[in-house]
Amino acid sequence: MVLTERAREHARALVRGLKAARIEVVASVPDQWIGLILEEVAKEGSFRSVPVAREEEGIGVCFGAVLGGKGAAMLMQNAGLLSSGTGLVTLHLLHQVPLLLLVSYRGTPGDPLFYHIPKGVRTEPALRALGIPYFLTDAGKDLTAQVCRTWTYARESAGPAALLLTADLFAGEDVYP
Repeated sequence: MVLTERAREHARALVRGLKAARIEVVASVPDQWIGLILEEVAKEGSFRSVPVAREEEGIGVCFGAVLGGKGAAMLMQNAGLLSSGTGLVTLHLLHQVPLLLLVSYRGTPGDPLFYHIPKGVRTEPALRALGIPYFLTDAGKDLTAQVCRTWTYARESAGPAALLLTADLFAGEDVYP
């Protein structure tokens, strides 16, 4: 994958947001976009990074971390978000436990691969159906603040909140498999 410094700076800004939000546990099922962020998480060194095999497993890890007094974030692709509704509903929504979701938003306009489109068109409707508030990143604005705002929203609403990582963070990058 060819990455520019611009994409790396966006990843660093997102990680600065995790740190500023006092997130301590980062569970993940990486894709190429999330992988770039996880490289920066590892460089930072102040997070407990928990790679998981399935997104629902990560949601459970985050649930336990928050119950243990830690701030937690789940990093995943939108395909994983779509498959993890049960975990979100039966843990975080039912028990009103905050969770920061950082979700790579595949299948949006400009995505060169047609097979991402079905998950792209269903991501926001699924979040609305679950009652999970979400925000779209804006690469032209402070990404660190966007992460903090989303985590604050999750804490104050006592449930999950998602920050959808849009293609403009990686525009011009070879981030597609």
